Order: sequence, then structure tokens, then C-alpha cells
Amino acid sequence: MEFYKDGNLVTNGFAIGDINYPKPTVATTGYYRDLGVLPVKEIPTIDHSTQKIVPIEAPYEEDGFWVVREAVDKTTDEKMIEIRGKRNQLLTDTDWTGLSDVTMSDD
Repeated sequence: MEFYKDGNLVTNGFAIGDINYPKPTVATTGYYRDLGVLPVKEIPTIDHSTQKIVPIEAPYEEDGFWVVREAVDKTTDEKMIEIRGKRNQLLTDTDWTGLSDVTMSDD
């Protein structure tokens, strides 16, 4: 899980002055929240054929979570690139059938 504080990604740990003692054995989400560090809001399930996830230029806090990325619709060009890639893979998978030394059955 990612955590943000004041709009910035928090990596492994804090400066010693930022930690409240006694430090819990296992740092929980509540412990981080007490330090002003909030978890990143998860993106709901998307349809990968029509949508993509992109970072937000200016992360913001919403309902106790940081929003750092969002789901947006793919452009027509992006959709066509994916379709063309699938088509090319299907053609590559069957190219061997067109070789002159391959005898095809009626099946």
C-alpha cells in the first residue's frame, strides 16, 4: 500500500523526529494516520479495453485518502493500437501454416 503525506509519496519510514514513541511493533494504517500520513485511494475495477489509469498532476485528499491517479477513457488511437497488436499476434501464431513444406489436412 502506498502512503502520502502533504501530497508527497512517503517511502520507507520517517525521520526519527517524526516517530511517536512508544513505536508499535507493527505499524498500522491508524498509526500512520496519527502521523498525518494517509493511504492512497484505490481505483475501482476498470475495463482495460476501454480505460487506462493515469497519474493526477496535483494529488489531493478525499475522505481520508490521497487521490494520486484516476481512470480515464482511452483514445481511439490507443484502442486501435491494442486491436492491431492482437491481430498481428494472431497472424504470427498461424503464419507457419502457409509454409511450402507444410501439408494441411482437410480439418
